[in-house]
Parts: sequence; C-alpha cells; structure tokens
Amino acid sequence: MRTSCLFHGLWVSLVLILAYGVFVSSYSADSRSSSSPDYQLGLEKAYSQYDNPPDRPLQMVFHKDALKLFTYRSNGFVEEWNMTDRSLAQTFRTNSIFSYAASVNSLVTKNVMDTVEIRSLDSSTSMTLARDFYSHSAIDPDGTLLLLSTGGRSLELWKLDAKRLARTWETHQPVRHGVAISSNGKYVAAAEGIYNSIANTHRTTVELWETTYATPRLLFNGMDDREVHGVWSMVFSPDASLIAVDSRVERQAGLTVWGTSLGNPVLQVRGLDSNWVRALAFSPGGEYLASGDEHGHLMIWSIDQQKAVWQGQAGEHAIYSITFSPDGQYVAAGIHNSTIQVWNIELPFDKRTSCRSNCAEPSKV
Repeated sequence: MRTSCLFHGLWVSLVLILAYGVFVSSYSADSRSSSSPDYQLGLEKAYSQYDNPPDRPLQMVFHKDALKLFTYRSNGFVEEWNMTDRSLAQTFRTNSIFSYAASVNSLVTKNVMDTVEIRSLDSSTSMTLARDFYSHSAIDPDGTLLLLSTGGRSLELWKLDAKRLARTWETHQPVRHGVAISSNGKYVAAAEGIYNSIANTHRTTVELWETTYATPRLLFNGMDDREVHGVWSMVFSPDASLIAVDSRVERQAGLTVWGTSLGNPVLQVRGLDSNWVRALAFSPGGEYLASGDEHGHLMIWSIDQQKAVWQGQAGEHAIYSITFSPDGQYVAAGIHNSTIQVWNIELPFDKRTSCRSNCAEPSKV
C-alpha cells in the first residue's frame, strides 16, 4: 500500500513538473543562450540602477533606408546616428516631445516657446503648428496626421497638410503615459493613469478610438493596483490589427497584446523576472514583438507561436526604448548607461503581409 502511494505521488509530481516546464517554456527564452550586442553607439556612463539618468534614450526610430537612427533623450536632445560608420551625425534641441515620420524624413519637435514644429530634414525647413504645453505626440508614417496631448484629459488630432485641428477627444483619466496612432490613421490610443506616490499604486486605463468617432471603441482597465497597463510603452502593429502595452500583475512584469477590432487578447505574458517592461516594438511585418525590461533582458516574442523565440542581454542595465530596422535584420535598444546597443538578429522570415481577421481597413480623417 505504501509503495503504491509512493509511486502515485511520484507520478503526480512528474506530471506537475512537466506541466510547469511547458508553461514556462511557452513564455520564456531562458533555455536559449542570450545574445550579446554586436556593437554600441555612444560612450557608456556610470549610473546607479536607482538613478534616473538625464540622458536616457527614451525613443528611437530608424530612417526608412536603415542608414540613420534617430534617438530622443530625456534631456531634450534628438540625435541622428550614421549607421554606416556608427558616428553621431548631428543633434537637435527639442522640448518635451518627439516623433519621426520616415516617409517624409521629418521630425516633430517643440521649441523653447512651446510651439510644435515639423522639421523637414531634407529641406531644413520648419512648419509651426500650435503652441501649448504638449507632452505627448505621435505621427502617422505618411506624415499627414499628428496626435498631441498636454497630459490632461484630452487628445488632439491635427491634419498637417491643412495645419488644422481635425478632432478632439475627452479621456477617461489624464494622459500620463503616452499616445499612439496606427499606420493607416484609423486608430488612436492613449495610455492614461494616476499614480499615488504615497501608497505606490497605479490606476491605469488604455483607451482606443476610431478617428472618425467621438467615443472610445475599447476601454482596457487594470482591475486594481495589482494590475496595470501601458505605464511605459504602447504600440500599434504595422497593419493596425494589434495594440501592445506593457503590463504588471502582482508586482511582476509582463505584456499584453489585444486585437484592435474586437478587443480580444492575442498574447498575454505574465510573471517575468523584472518589475517592469519598459519598452516594446513590433517587427516590420508584425509577426514579432520585442520587449525590454529593467534587468536588461531584450526578448522577441512570436505572436503566432505564443512564445519567446530570441533573447539578448544588455548587461544588467534597464532598457528604455527599442526599434527594428525596416528590413528586420537589426534591433536597437536604448540603455540605462546612455548607450544604444545594436544586435544583428536571425529570425524566421517576418512574412506577414496580410491583415488578421480583425484588421482594420485603411482610413484617414
């Protein structure tokens, strides 16, 4: 009898171990070797992990030919890096906001007078748009629509060709964390929230609108302080069918991907070995999503396979921003030590060219 019970107990334990292994492997690339960066841009600076460096690389984007990389830092400087010789080509001074439209090679910045400017890098000319205390911006790839927010309870959508305000929306909570606009101009989104520094709790909301409607189509709420969404990053997939945000449940980092049309969860990652995922970026074809966390883990997730398929390591430094090159061959990450780390990645061909079943039809305001 005792032998039978012992055998039964060992069998149950084996089943549980196998089940746990399947669960972990589906959301982790720990079994894969972590890739070190192929090279870096900029000189490393010594900061404590508890510091907020004044030159954190908060946003990055490649030029359409992948020969240039633009980086926006927390000190208000925008850098243009030459990827051929890995040199700093030039810098721009901005104030609070940064967006880049690759197709028209133009930067959205704000001058010291709080006036939004669209600067053409080809003609070296600037177009002034509006003046306010804007703190968030997003531009569509064509450079025709610009989304702005002052951080209050409102969004503004501007048509750049006519230099006019096309639509405004009232938000559920203050736009604390950021805004996004889909590549086809059909969707806009806001990451909203309230942070209680005394209790160290977050209340967050992610709202999504179709640009032709005044009321939000989808509203994603963290249920309580144990679940938050979109504190650090929020991105649309290239075909506008998905929206991804960082998430945190029970004080452990993760990420969430929803379908934009139905609001259905497409990928949910929970329990990562970090407090926060601070950066997200979709691959050019939309099949993969890269995430970077506070422990320097750069992971690439397959949306279809529902698992991590590649992992890089940026030392023990937090990752603040990520971008893929247009051909998907390189991924760059902005690091806590003020450098930009670049990997030459090898992934299955990112061949998604058609929309998913819930993909939106292209539409402009």
